[in-house]
Amino acid sequence: MPSEGIDRKKYLESKFGNRDLAVKAYTPVLEHAALAGLNLSLESITKTPNTLSAHRLIFWAGQEGVQNAVVSAIFKAYFVEGRDIGENSVLLDISHDTGIDKEMVSRLLAGKNDYEQIIELDNAARKMGINSAPTFILNGKHVITGAQNVDFWSNLIGEVKVKLGI
Repeated sequence: MPSEGIDRKKYLESKFGNRDLAVKAYTPVLEHAALAGLNLSLESITKTPNTLSAHRLIFWAGQEGVQNAVVSAIFKAYFVEGRDIGENSVLLDISHDTGIDKEMVSRLLAGKNDYEQIIELDNAARKMGINSAPTFILNGKHVITGAQNVDFWSNLIGEVKVKLGI
């Protein structure tokens, strides 16, 4: 993703082939989100951002013990509020709201702190075949891509229990 991001409509059309296919792909996401009580506002997203700095913030949040809160805040900012999570100002707001020292994050974002480490982690994931989110790795060997329904996970957990004799 270029550092400035890409127009969301152009990105989705290139990813899915055209507008109708993009709408078809996202319709189940919106339906399932609504069933879970989430009000996504995908139409308010104007840009698909470069998320390298967001991933850096997530990494730092892990060191501060607030990684889940930061990930949730990033998702909310992007999918519910339509904010550009590629912008440092948005990430600074998120850091402040989740209890991370905003001045420290400002200094870290201004430099290349942990930039190479995040790139290395991304490259390692791609070498494993991970190229989409969500992706789950089961037992360090099996890669499961995409959102899966409850029946899939129930069956998978049942199979694992059988294999482990649980």
